[in-house]
Amino acid sequence: MKKDKAFTLVELLVVISIIAVLLAVLMPALSKARISARWIVCGTNLKQWGYAIQGYATENGGKALSTVENINVGPVPAICAINPNLYNAANGLSQVSFTYPTVEGTAIFSIDSIKAYLPGFDVKKLDFDKVWKCPENTLNMNAVVKWHYDKTKDRIRADRNETPFFVVNYSYFGRIDYFLKKNKAYLNPTALAPNSSGLTEKMFTSRLMVMNDTLYQQNGSQGGGWSYNHGKSGPSCHINDSAFSRMAGANRRVADPESNYNSKLAVDATGANQLYGDGSITRKTIRDNSFLNYKKFPEYIEEDTVKNDTQIACIQANGDKSYYFPKR
Repeated sequence: MKKDKAFTLVELLVVISIIAVLLAVLMPALSKARISARWIVCGTNLKQWGYAIQGYATENGGKALSTVENINVGPVPAICAINPNLYNAANGLSQVSFTYPTVEGTAIFSIDSIKAYLPGFDVKKLDFDKVWKCPENTLNMNAVVKWHYDKTKDRIRADRNETPFFVVNYSYFGRIDYFLKKNKAYLNPTALAPNSSGLTEKMFTSRLMVMNDTLYQQNGSQGGGWSYNHGKSGPSCHINDSAFSRMAGANRRVADPESNYNSKLAVDATGANQLYGDGSITRKTIRDNSFLNYKKFPEYIEEDTVKNDTQIACIQANGDKSYYFPKR
């Protein structure tokens, strides 16, 4: 009688071992592929932003929108302004007296100024489509926007440039010439000449950056946290607030590296996509994160602090810092 062939236990264990080895070899490669894909999607989002802000400029005399200046403390590229009456009208609430501040007659970066060129923002729910969101950032963004809006909706004073706002995944740098004329200290390091900061002024050019992945350090009431999309251990959110965490979902908050030296939560940003005035995108990678663990982060002048291709500068306002990589 013919016996059926079957795997022996040893053969089965050998096959399982081979599969385990293959998975161990392939998983890091698959993980890197997923990360690379998210970088590409993130760059594509910025490309769409480029079309939108160019569309606005085309219909408004070629003028670039201005970065938001909130509470007269200087430019804050990480925030987008919102007219409270948009939200009130969508939700059947009373209108309020509100007018956006302007920069030398130029509109600021806001939902009103960009919505016709980048649709998808649901004012009633304070939610928006995926172009506003970096795929690497895992926060519930409509909850993030609602939290910021509720915190700032009553801050309306034209004489103080106060406007409701929310923090976005992408920072907008526009009309930086105006701010640097007011105060050269907004640029760090100040060794950079204001007219060679590499940031967008009145018009868009291929040499001047207009937008990037937010790489932002808050030095204010929420405890000096960091916001960035791309990090070795994932994205970081600067907000230190239990109500925010419940709304926005579990979030990784990286605090000021000066108070977290040698901490597992030391800043581990891996870089940012950057959009230039001609619509081109460059991926700037931080190859050596060791310098991010201590206070020399803003002052990159020492050549041994940062490699040449990763030198970082920032636009700062009242302690808040929005970082970028100057084009060389």
